[in-house]
Amino acid sequence: MKLVRQVLAARQRAGDAADPRAMTTANMLAEQLDGVGRSHEALAMYQETLGRQQRVLGSEHPSTLSTAGSVASTLSSLGRFADAIAIHRKNLVVVKKTLGDEHSSTLSEITCLAGCLSQAGRPAEAVALLRPTMLLRRRLFGEHHAVTLHAVENLCLSLREAGQVKHVGRRLPISCPLRNPRFHPSPPPPMSRLPPSSRACAVRLTPHQPL
Repeated sequence: MKLVRQVLAARQRAGDAADPRAMTTANMLAEQLDGVGRSHEALAMYQETLGRQQRVLGSEHPSTLSTAGSVASTLSSLGRFADAIAIHRKNLVVVKKTLGDEHSSTLSEITCLAGCLSQAGRPAEAVALLRPTMLLRRRLFGEHHAVTLHAVENLCLSLREAGQVKHVGRRLPISCPLRNPRFHPSPPPPMSRLPPSSRACAVRLTPHQPL
């Protein structure tokens, strides 16, 4: 963390704090602060960077959207779910408009919003988002693709929290693929590495038995 602070200070001295490299370094430092439990400091840094990106890059730039997602995630960790949900909804509108309803980034933002809703005690609303997302991933990637199985896992968890399915097993958090400031998430783990309860829920799916 000390090294990142030094790099950030050097870049800010060398030019404008709104330089893209300085903003990227600021987000790296904020992520490290959040990782060691200093979420309030991280939030302040993310919000400062977000303001600069909105002025320099525009509200619809991928880097701006990524930082906004980091702000929302940090707000969630602090229990400020209403604020986090509002940011995710705003991001989703922009991503849908620029990339389309079926783009992977759109589906990932939906998952982030659903996870936040579930954390806020609104699992039924999460299910309403995750069900069509899972069906779309299954159509695009196939029933046994890791991306589809990851969507099934998240849907199963929300269904159980909403009291709409039984025997899903112990509570696991819905994972947000945009938690890190990258616009394109990496693939989820293969099915063999999912918890047994999630695998059991996944294998019950057939093309004629949608959730």
